[in-house]
Amino acid sequence: MALVLMTFGTASAGTITVNNSTGPVANFTSIQDAVDDVNTMAGDTILVYSGFYEENVDVDKELTIISHSGNPDDTIVKGADSGDYVFYVNANNVGISGFHVIAFPNYTISPGVILLEGTEGCVVTDNIVFGDTNSMSGITLSHSSNNTLTNNTVTRVSCIDLSSGIKLSYSNNNTLTNNNASDNGCGIWLSDSSNNTLTSNTASDNEYGLHLWNSDNNTLTSNTASNNLIGIVHLGGSSNLLTSNTVSDNHGEGIYLSGSNNTLTSNTVSDNHYGIYLRDSIDNFIYNNYFNNSDNVDMRASSTGNIWNITQTPGTNIVGGPYLGGNYWAKPDGTGFSQINLDIDHDGFCDFQFDFAGNTDYLPLHLYEAPELTPIEKLEILKEYVDGLDEEDADASTKHVLDVKLDNVINKLDKGDDDKAIKKLEGFIKFVGIMERQDKLGDEQAEYITNEANRIIELIRNSEG
Repeated sequence: MALVLMTFGTASAGTITVNNSTGPVANFTSIQDAVDDVNTMAGDTILVYSGFYEENVDVDKELTIISHSGNPDDTIVKGADSGDYVFYVNANNVGISGFHVIAFPNYTISPGVILLEGTEGCVVTDNIVFGDTNSMSGITLSHSSNNTLTNNTVTRVSCIDLSSGIKLSYSNNNTLTNNNASDNGCGIWLSDSSNNTLTSNTASDNEYGLHLWNSDNNTLTSNTASNNLIGIVHLGGSSNLLTSNTVSDNHGEGIYLSGSNNTLTSNTVSDNHYGIYLRDSIDNFIYNNYFNNSDNVDMRASSTGNIWNITQTPGTNIVGGPYLGGNYWAKPDGTGFSQINLDIDHDGFCDFQFDFAGNTDYLPLHLYEAPELTPIEKLEILKEYVDGLDEEDADASTKHVLDVKLDNVINKLDKGDDDKAIKKLEGFIKFVGIMERQDKLGDEQAEYITNEANRIIELIRNSEG
């Protein structure tokens, strides 16, 4: 497989190699020596061959440090000093990729594994970070902005309860995507950090999955928090957006919310002890979520002004209905509000509002069953399809004849003459085939029209029975 070198800074000036094992002769046997060399310049790439490197690496230049194989399983960097991070970065535009990074052995506490301090533009990607139960943190961003963490796996960072797999402290505008944090004190922790974007990360088997502390304006999308003590903890922050996250099988609360003016929408919160727990939570916007827990909501202290639905708005909701409104309220035993109440008018909402703990969801969702269209309604839709065909797919004359033939079918159905309607539809199908063979109707369009016409014939026959 060809090796692709990635650079994360300005211009790439050159490549320096490191190898302390068998294989190609390299420029250095130590990563730190390669960094420190006077000839190593900003923009260089340090290419590290497979092997076991026991050292602490301080990076104070704009460098890309990447494993040759791209496989963290065969390029291991283990801390040699318990008082230091394995990788300590205080330069901008540094890249670290493809390593298995292990904290100093577990008989003493180390501050952490990878630290970016006061940095911008750094990229940490495709690494395995192992805390060995003795580290305070796995990957830490401190006073750092506009950095990217992608495809990292961080585990066993758990020397104290809030040891974090990934921690952002006073760090803004960073992007975390597709990282996996498991078996840590806290999976991913944001402290006093704002305007960060967390997408498609997984936090499992931690004390806390995702933890926001005094952090504002962050966006959490499509993350998974499962099998933690608490799935998502939000304390003290405001104006955060949590959307399309999956929060399931946590032993306590799925979501613990203590903050104001946050928006929670399109999340799936299921099989937790509590779905969402609100404490001192004010003016939050919680709608279009799927709740399916034994206890969906628990509210304590002063939690007021929270809104549980928007006005009825066209759009596919979380259970497939045609309108957005409130939330879907289920329970594993089938006794949830949305499960036991009716939707007589089939609009996708329960016929009654849901009142709970002094709050109200005025538009609780109901499983939506689309009404079966009549043969005439389906024919009208097919006519709209024909009318919308491009000139290259069907000329005006062909579309006109197809429309007339469909109108003849509708006329027979209006008169209750189903048999003649079917015969006219069968003739319509033959005409479509002729137009296709004469290249007056596109192949794909002809196939679609024929299939729809056959479905309508079947629907007419079923309605006769």
